Amino acid sequence: MPYYSASAGLAVATNAAPSVFYPLTDHNRQPITMDNEVIEKVNRMADGTMRKFVVARKRKVNVSWSQLVSGTEKPYYPVKGSTPASSAWGGTTMTADGYKGGAWIKSFYEQNVFTPIKLRVTHSGDDYTQNAASAFYPSPNTAGETFDCYITSFSYDIIKRYTLTDLVDIKMEFTEI
Repeated sequence: MPYYSASAGLAVATNAAPSVFYPLTDHNRQPITMDNEVIEKVNRMADGTMRKFVVARKRKVNVSWSQLVSGTEKPYYPVKGSTPASSAWGGTTMTADGYKGGAWIKSFYEQNVFTPIKLRVTHSGDDYTQNAASAFYPSPNTAGETFDCYITSFSYDIIKRYTLTDLVDIKMEFTEI
């Protein structure tokens, strides 16, 4: 089971917009685990030998976050004397790295649980460019591994409740189609 460092990450995309990847936060993310599931048929022959027919090898990606901030956007608290158009009104991300937080991940799961999605696992040194909508587009030849998959397992546990946001534990499993 290879583990990727903290600078590695995950990004997801729907099949409706397959070139627009939304990065999932690395804040309090545990190591990404990538396993291979071998689909095979094994038979023992009459003379004692074994035949093995490998149908396919599929990747499984497990990822989890502990005590992740559930909200993605800060609430709007005006600073005295500021206007709604000023930057003092908040609207910045709450996750440490500015990527999609717990509530967004849960919403993405609920909207795409039964449909195939695209998953991109980026490695250290992979390069992405960002547009104004906080979507990331891979630079040529540095995109990591991309494959079609289903979300096969998801759990969302609220650990601590606060007035503005919650801290949650999330576990997800992606299985290649």
